[in-house]
Amino acid sequence: MSLRTILIGCTIYCLTIPLFSVAQTPQLLGSEVKIHRGFVMMHREGVQHLVEGPVGIVQLNLFYTPNGEKDWHHYTRFADVGLSIMQVNTGSNELGTAYGFMPYMRFFPHRGKLVDWTGQFGMGLGYFTKRWSRVEHRKNEMIGSHVNIAVSLQTELQWHLTPSLDLTTGLAFTHFSNAGTQKPNLGINVPSASIGIRYALDRGLSPKATTDTTAISHQREIILLGAGFVNQFDVLMDKQLATTFSVEYGSFSSSKRSRIHGALDIFYNGELGDYYEDEGFDYSTIDEFQVGVSGGYSRIVGKMSVYLGMGVYVYAYELPSLRIYNRVGLRYRATERLVVNGTVKTHLFVADYFELGFGYCLWKR
Repeated sequence: MSLRTILIGCTIYCLTIPLFSVAQTPQLLGSEVKIHRGFVMMHREGVQHLVEGPVGIVQLNLFYTPNGEKDWHHYTRFADVGLSIMQVNTGSNELGTAYGFMPYMRFFPHRGKLVDWTGQFGMGLGYFTKRWSRVEHRKNEMIGSHVNIAVSLQTELQWHLTPSLDLTTGLAFTHFSNAGTQKPNLGINVPSASIGIRYALDRGLSPKATTDTTAISHQREIILLGAGFVNQFDVLMDKQLATTFSVEYGSFSSSKRSRIHGALDIFYNGELGDYYEDEGFDYSTIDEFQVGVSGGYSRIVGKMSVYLGMGVYVYAYELPSLRIYNRVGLRYRATERLVVNGTVKTHLFVADYFELGFGYCLWKR
């Protein structure tokens, strides 16, 4: 199916959904269709042969605007929550076509009579039609698996044409990676510019009064966190266990809308053993451990929070990559003490492994 066919279909859908929405009981529903033009960022040497032309993206957003029943609806200024569906034509025969399915949240730093300024973060799954294999697509060193994690960062201006219809113009950054689960995995980064139309039944509706409070009652806490997954050093080697154990101190802002983190991290990464053998280093099991200190910031939205962090290794036998590591992902507060963690540990643009696991609040005040 061509980009043009999908674009026409999405546009018809975006223009007709208001008719069905208005005919029923009014809901805070909306849809948006956008087209992007961008390029594959060459963030590593030796991948120039994969960048053959511009990237075209068709994006359909389905969303709702919260009605005010929960406290986070108000302190996020009624941020949109929805699902973003993308088709990405990479412009490369080796890379093929990618599809993204990402739950997202769109914040409104500025709302005006003529224009709104928004920021959007989405994270979900991506699927590539082509991946590296020994027989076919051996030049595709960016993508090693069909299924990947998809991340999208976008900012746009929404120009109000009518009380419910907007013209949108914006910039976006889209990333696909399997977080080192299957090599090769350089990942794909696509900066792009977009234009689109947006219909929403959000302006002019009176929000309900707050009936549910999601803010955490305590100000400071210490969490013990354990997480990990598997990763792979080379396509010819087995997948290895990779884990993280952290003792983390978190300090909440007075409004409970964000928090600052500091942590001591202990990593066990079986992939390091394969790296040491490949480089000819003498090593023992203890050398597959690393120790780091890190800091982070969370933006809290109800029980969910978006986490961004950066750390530095204070102990490492030998480093196959940078001394600085990063984290990005989501955390969910299941109870007052139990946290579900889903982040990706990276070295700048190169993924290390998934950190999937749980945290438990040992102390709070």
